[in-house]
Amino acid sequence: MTWITGAKLVLPHQTLERGSLRLEGGTIAEIREGNVSGGINALGLTLIPGLVDLHGDMHEHYLEPRPGAAFPLELGLVELDARFASCGVTTAFVSVTFDRGRPVR
Repeated sequence: MTWITGAKLVLPHQTLERGSLRLEGGTIAEIREGNVSGGINALGLTLIPGLVDLHGDMHEHYLEPRPGAAFPLELGLVELDARFASCGVTTAFVSVTFDRGRPVR
C-alpha cells in the first residue's frame, strides 16, 4: 500500500486542489481530499488520468528519423513509448502509412 499525497487530483467529475490517493497492486484503491501522513509528497504536482491518443502517425520519425537512416524497430518503439509516457499518454493508436512519397515537413 502506497499513498501519494498533497497533489492536485483531476478526477472524472471534479478536481481536488489538494488530495491523496492510495495505490494497492498498481490500482487506485482510495481517494481522499486533503493530505495523509506518511505518503509520497506530491505537493505542487498534478495527477491526471492517463490520456488516450486516438490517431498518431509520428512513429515513422522514430523508425527512420532521416531518409535512409533506419533504426531498429525495438529501439524506435522504446523511444516512442518514452515520449508518450512523458506526455501522460497511456494508450496510443498508431496509424501506419504505406505511401513512401514526399516527407511531410
